[in-house]
Amino acid sequence: MQRRTSLRVLGVLAIVVAVLGGVGLWLAADQRLDDAVAGLARAPVGCDTVLDFDTADTYLLFVETEGELAAVPGDCDVDRQFEWDEAELPSVTLTLVGPDGAEVDLETEDGVTYDTDASAGTSVESVEIGRPGDHVLRVESDDTGFVVSVGRDPNDGVMALRALAVVVGLAGMAIGLGLLVRANRRSEAASSDVDRWVPPSGAEPPWPISPPGFPVPPPTTGT
Repeated sequence: MQRRTSLRVLGVLAIVVAVLGGVGLWLAADQRLDDAVAGLARAPVGCDTVLDFDTADTYLLFVETEGELAAVPGDCDVDRQFEWDEAELPSVTLTLVGPDGAEVDLETEDGVTYDTDASAGTSVESVEIGRPGDHVLRVESDDTGFVVSVGRDPNDGVMALRALAVVVGLAGMAIGLGLLVRANRRSEAASSDVDRWVPPSGAEPPWPISPPGFPVPPPTTGT
């Protein structure tokens, strides 16, 4: 009995831990994405924006169609809050100049997107920064209602955390349900082991049968 109870408690506990762990990891993945998107540098349309690349690496340039600028450096007269309502991305021309004054080559990159409660963007270019330092990004377009965001892929590590959340949730629930099933089987096995005594059918008992607690009646001597 005690072992069956322990199995049930462990099963329920495993399911609760699986649910909480899976939800926690999924929320951590969402928070990781939010933080990465918030950390992107942003360049408004019609402005020359200084970007400080502190590490040599590959960076992506996104057309961000929804969001809000935390601050607008320089004398650019743009709206801090923006939103692009069209289905197609706006047409934009990007020019990046390195610390030595030479233009840096940009390559087409349209396979990365991000979408959070605060921002949404689609990659349009990528750049290989070989020399860290201040670069100037010029954004030119006849359209408005968007900005260009720059940084590493904000989705890095997010899918891994979400996959881990699913694995933890499913594995924990499987273990918990297995323990509950095992406890139930032990309970059924214990119940089947209890045998009742039944008098033999078709045969008279060798002694009088009386209810428990009553004395056996004395033998009769006839009339």
